[in-house]
Order: sequence, then structure tokens, then C-alpha cells
Amino acid sequence: MSILTPRFVVTPLPVEIVSKSNDKNMLEKFIVKSTEDYASPSLPYIELAIIDLQRLLDSDEELQKFEHALSSLGALQLVNHGIESSKFDQVLHVSKQFFSLPIEEKQKYARTVSKLGGWKPDKMEGWGNDQMGVNQAFSWNDRLMFLIHTPEFRNFKFWPSESVPNFRDVFEEYASAMKRIREILYKAISKMLKLPEDNMINKYGNEGPMLCRINYYPTCPYPDRIFASKPHTDSNMFTTVLPDNEVEGLQFEKDDQWFNVKIIPHAIIVNTSDMLEIMTNGRVKSPIHRVVSNSETNRVSIATGMGSPPNMEIGPLKELITEDRRQLYPHLKNSADVTANYFAAGKIFMREVRKYGPNILSE
Repeated sequence: MSILTPRFVVTPLPVEIVSKSNDKNMLEKFIVKSTEDYASPSLPYIELAIIDLQRLLDSDEELQKFEHALSSLGALQLVNHGIESSKFDQVLHVSKQFFSLPIEEKQKYARTVSKLGGWKPDKMEGWGNDQMGVNQAFSWNDRLMFLIHTPEFRNFKFWPSESVPNFRDVFEEYASAMKRIREILYKAISKMLKLPEDNMINKYGNEGPMLCRINYYPTCPYPDRIFASKPHTDSNMFTTVLPDNEVEGLQFEKDDQWFNVKIIPHAIIVNTSDMLEIMTNGRVKSPIHRVVSNSETNRVSIATGMGSPPNMEIGPLKELITEDRRQLYPHLKNSADVTANYFAAGKIFMREVRKYGPNILSE
């Protein structure tokens, strides 16, 4: 299946400004066109597995819960993760401080707007909006993105340290915590796949980038028709999310139904992503998820995408291809480009690859 070169557009104003205006023409650009895609006003909660990180590598029971969570949905809530509650709150606090700054101050850390293509961190980092495919509804969020790992690739011009006291100290400490959590999760994934414990971290973990994204979701006048983030899967290996402790918004799709995620104060939400589903030959799932808008309260979350080293070919591990389980997924050389192309075309990559299998790119 061939996808044309992507064409992207960016909303001309920060969503923060749009949310305070009465410009119906501008608001129209955010509204989902099909009534079938509207968000339901109330949905049941999905019961995500609660995983104790400190027990994960030493408890067979915890590892079995972990495996079931990743193979059935691809998402879980992580507790006892080693980040103190006060530190967790501090990350949220400095993030909210940044988005409370005047527009002119945030503009100092603005991203460079350009077409996506290849691994170009300088085109993704900074304050701004998401790029959307032509003729698609815009997402109702502003965000600040910046690399936190590896240290030598940190671009501090996008870290608002001059505007927000302690921002750099807080996020450098947060980066160390995320690196430690990533190593444990990779070891647990290796164990559940019956591979040597250091298999995943040695192949994909140590040099893989960690891209931090602070999401700001202003109040929205039409929360049933405007998505803070439209349905998608993540294109990296897995994502950790520090949710707002007071305002919900994340939803997962399971068995063709949407479910809310209940907040567990100071728990980290983890969802696996496209490249991990491909590498494990479908043993773990990359869940389709979205973020809904809120008409009453602003919301902030901190998502960190754990990627593979740039330009690395990603494909099913040969150890996981057997006579009983054939190869189900393709090998990708430029996975970020491929998934961006599908996103620009209004498609969810993993839905398509599950449909067409390893020959998807030649269809």
C-alpha cells in the first residue's frame, strides 16, 4: 500500500488563544467532520493492570500480570516506580508554570515549523502545535517537546530554564528516573519473551532517544466534537505518561469500544507502541488511544516517548518467528517517516499493518 508524500499544516494560532476567542471560523478547523467520530459524553472505565515496578523482575506473579497487560491491551498503571510523590508533583508544577507564562514568553521556545521527514529533532522540539494532515481537524492542544536523553543531544534552547525556575534541575532528575524505568521495563519484556534479560536494552535501549512532551489542553467549548488528540497509536517503542492528578482525559479503544482511564494519583501510565508490537511479532499490542477535551478545566500531562536509535531497522526478532508463529510484520528502515505518512493520510498505521501484514509497503 503506497502512501503519498505527506502534506502537513499547522494551526496559525496557539490553541490557548483560540480557546479564549469567539472566532467560529477558527473553531470550525478543530471540529471533527463525521458525527460517527464524536466523543461519547460518558464512557465506562477500563481496568488497567496495576504493576509494582519494584517487584516486576523478581515476582513471577507480577511478570504474568505484566505480560497479560501488554498482550491484551498494551497499557498499564505503574506504581512503586521510585519517583517520590513530591517529585512527581514538582514535574507537573513546573510544567504548569511554563504554560501559565504570557504568550510572548513562551514564544522564546517556539518550534521551527516544517514538513516532517526523517529524524529531525530540531523540527519537533519546542513550543507549538501538532502538525496535521491537510483537510484534517486540528488537535486541541499546545505542547512543549524536548529531548531528555541521550544527554549529548539535549538542546537546551528549548528548555525554558530562564523563564521557569528549577525547570532544568527538575527535568534532568526526571530524565534519570525515566532511564531507570525504561531499563527495568525492557528487562521485564525480555523475560516475558523468554530471552536473555539484557536482550532488549542492549539492542534498543541505551542509545534510544527519549522525547518529552508536555501537553497543555485548554478548556474547550465543544468537547464532544473536538479532540485534544485524535485516535492514534504511538510510533516509538513505548510511552510513559504522568497524568494530571485532577483532570481525566485519556481513553483507550478495546474490542471496538472506547473506555476512560481512571486516575491513580502518582501512578505512571505506560503504553506500548508500534515498534515494540512489530519487534515482538505481535506478542505485545500497540493500543489505539485518544485524548478528549474538557469544557471546565485546563489539563496538563507529561508524555515521554521511548524510541529506538535513529535510523535503526526495526522488524520482528528472529527468535520470535517460528513454525507456529509466522512473521506477521514488515521490517522498517525509516519507521518515523512511514508512520508520519499514514498519519498525514488520516490512517492509523497499526490498523493497516495488522490488515496487510509483512507485505504492507509493497501492496
